[in-house]
Amino acid sequence: GSSICGTILAIDNYLPKYKSGEEGIIINIASIAGIMPFGFCPIYSAAKHGVVALSRCFGQQEHYERSKVRVIAICPGYMEFEATLQSDDRYPEYYKIFNLKEDDFPVIAPGIAAERLVDIMKTSSNGSVWVIEGDEKPYEVVFPNFRKVTTVTI
Repeated sequence: GSSICGTILAIDNYLPKYKSGEEGIIINIASIAGIMPFGFCPIYSAAKHGVVALSRCFGQQEHYERSKVRVIAICPGYMEFEATLQSDDRYPEYYKIFNLKEDDFPVIAPGIAAERLVDIMKTSSNGSVWVIEGDEKPYEVVFPNFRKVTTVTI
């Protein structure tokens, strides 16, 4: 809910009054769980998928032409400061089902993620979605154009 309200308020109220240049930018923070279904945390994953979809929707050219605001989504991986998987007691049965261990996830320090975010802000296209995790360079998630994908009908 807060990503939705924040994005709309920024586009319609805040940025038109306070942006210093021609263009504004909104960065919505999702999670890697927003581009992959994480069965061990289904509610969190569903919420983060929503943040990604919101960013991609407001990142379409028609919204940009109206507002001159770029909207992108960042999907960090497992952050160094987060609680360990073993200490998460919200869904202990899900963690057991998926047999998860801490070293199953590449960890990134918040400071490094912030540095990488600055580069993404400078070069990213409107509506893009970026993953920042572990020691990897950030990478853009490429979604298929379903209108151009050939499907098999039964």
